[in-house]
Amino acid sequence: MAIKPREEAVALKIWRYLNGRSILSEKEDQYYLNLERGYKGEQAFDKWLEKRSMDCLVLNDLLLECNNTFFQIDTLLITTEKIYLFEVKNYEGDFLIEDDKWYTLTKTEIKNPVLQVKRSEFLFQRLLQELGFNTFITSLETYLIFMNPHFQLYQAPLNMQIIFSDSA
Repeated sequence: MAIKPREEAVALKIWRYLNGRSILSEKEDQYYLNLERGYKGEQAFDKWLEKRSMDCLVLNDLLLECNNTFFQIDTLLITTEKIYLFEVKNYEGDFLIEDDKWYTLTKTEIKNPVLQVKRSEFLFQRLLQELGFNTFITSLETYLIFMNPHFQLYQAPLNMQIIFSDSA
């Protein structure tokens, strides 16, 4: 059951407004399209979760703060046994990993989404500690979710906690 439903980010609303009223540069247009694609991926993940009948609580789009550092969690799923932290991506195309760096097939380096997930996981664990919920830290599992069925990742280590969509 979704306790906190997903809402469109303020940044996405602003860029939609700008896109309808001005001509965006190529860089601005790409940024805007990435925001749109990301939101659509998160919506697809929400629908995927809704299809599973689970006894759990779902919190979407959390903006949290720990030690004066803000961090965002796409989806937090809480069951009686575990807490699942999901970072949702809607990348499209072919990507590869070499020496812990992520690249497009044309060898353009991109931000490593695993680092983003690890940062969120670390800060969430610290927040749980600060709030006195130490017992929940060991029951936390973190996953990177790729929702786009047209996404392919090459040379990924077998131990990565990644879930690939077959069709969302």
